[in-house]
Amino acid sequence: MKQWIKSRLDNLNHTSPTDDNILRLLATSFAGLVVCAVCLAGTTWAWFSASVQAPLQKTAAANYEIAVSILDGSGGKPVETAKGSYSLSENVAYHVTLKAQGTANEFGGYCAIGLEDADEPLFHTCQIKPGGALTFTMIPDTTDVYTFTAVWGEYSGTADKLENGAVVGQKQPDNSAELSVPPAGEPATDGSGSVGTDAGQQGEEDATVPPADSAPSEGTASANPPATESQPEVEEPVRTESESTSTE
Repeated sequence: MKQWIKSRLDNLNHTSPTDDNILRLLATSFAGLVVCAVCLAGTTWAWFSASVQAPLQKTAAANYEIAVSILDGSGGKPVETAKGSYSLSENVAYHVTLKAQGTANEFGGYCAIGLEDADEPLFHTCQIKPGGALTFTMIPDTTDVYTFTAVWGEYSGTADKLENGAVVGQKQPDNSAELSVPPAGEPATDGSGSVGTDAGQQGEEDATVPPADSAPSEGTASANPPATESQPEVEEPVRTESESTSTE
């Protein structure tokens, strides 16, 4: 028995593999390669063919605009605008009306008023919601180009705030038409340096020349004594001795 087992083991150790044994060993490797190829092809096809379709959603931002109307207080004529800028003269009262427009109904916005090309506005209005209006009077202190800019939201700067019906600036009196009042004893002028009228000069002459019937008071000498006629003295010629002898 022992010899038989030993012989069998010796036969197994010395036998050469056949073709069936090689195919059996490589069959699992081929199966793995096929599975890998199928998975790679399926992943590639899914990558390029997959797509996600979602319904389109529109996102619209709130817009805010202000319509500006400026009337000249002296004549009531509207001031023309040049690309949102207005040329205003100093010491003239302008009636400004601002009307808000747009879709920012919840918070609204304000209007920043300042000089052209300036970094900070001179002043700003209170919150004006779309559909609302604000009016105020503006008297510029300098002749310049002013801008009115609509801004959505709230103001966070340091400029002055305007309320409805406010008056910005103060009108100065016009001194160009006033005549200069001369001091006492000087003729009046019309502002151009010319001396007063002939009537004023005549009045001055009348004031300096006393009337003819007025006599100077006692104890005072006349400023202008009367002129007396002075006759030239005639010198008597001196007679010589020859003239006296002939005369005798």
